[in-house]
Amino acid sequence: MSTTYGTASSITIPSDGDTIDAADVNTPLAAIWDQHDVLADTAALTAILVPTHGLMRYVRGYGHYVFVTSGTYSASTAASPWILASGDGTAGRWVLNLTADSNKTIIRTIAIADANPRGSTELAKTHDISGFWVPASQDSTASDANRSYFFFEGREMRFATTNNAAALGRHVMVDITRALVEGATLDSVKLTLKGAGAPRATLPVMMPSLAVIRFDPEAETVVSLLAANTKDDTAASPAAYDAVHQFTLTTDQNQTIDTSKSVYYAVICNEGNTNALAELALRSLIITMTTKGYLR
Repeated sequence: MSTTYGTASSITIPSDGDTIDAADVNTPLAAIWDQHDVLADTAALTAILVPTHGLMRYVRGYGHYVFVTSGTYSASTAASPWILASGDGTAGRWVLNLTADSNKTIIRTIAIADANPRGSTELAKTHDISGFWVPASQDSTASDANRSYFFFEGREMRFATTNNAAALGRHVMVDITRALVEGATLDSVKLTLKGAGAPRATLPVMMPSLAVIRFDPEAETVVSLLAANTKDDTAASPAAYDAVHQFTLTTDQNQTIDTSKSVYYAVICNEGNTNALAELALRSLIITMTTKGYLR
């Protein structure tokens, strides 16, 4: 009795006495051979014309791909080398085995109080770290003028002063390079902070802001990862603002991490102008990246 093997490309193995033609063996064997014959690269794979659902091919250095026109990944955005579009525009995607592990979300957290931040004098809200920035102090008791700007209290760093008469704020910059994965995509940075906690009827006119930038030490250039440069705190009420809360900057440009050329900073501006209070507290930066499964 004949026996059928396989699913994507089945082949029927005859028993003695079966009548069998060449086509009964040649057709499935050709399909099976195509699945295991080696294509030189992914360009050869995507050059295949009018691929059909379930078609499989093997690419040197990558492994098996299957073309899918329905189901998981069939309409996914192409993400080389894991998910590839057909070169001739056929609807569907070439999907590499283990594509479920292709993209990883990596989250790293930095405690601002332990990150050796540097601070500025009063500036208009900015992402630009040009100018004179000095290490933030460990307390607010010494005569050093910088120590009257910032101080540390256990789990947080605080702005000791504020300007409630103008849209000016002191800034701090925190080096986040140590937390980044080379070649990954920097998706977002979330800031954890807390207002002064004193009762106030309305929010500060100038809310705190967050910026994420990269600095090229050789070219001496500063580039923002956000087209708008700074992202304001999104707390909706004084009560929400003066409690521990978070807001997120989602990057929209210059997102591929290149630590071979650049140093990356988060730049945080204090609250200011009408209704601003001293002692805004900064606690942590939470960095989210997307990276290929083989990067860490």
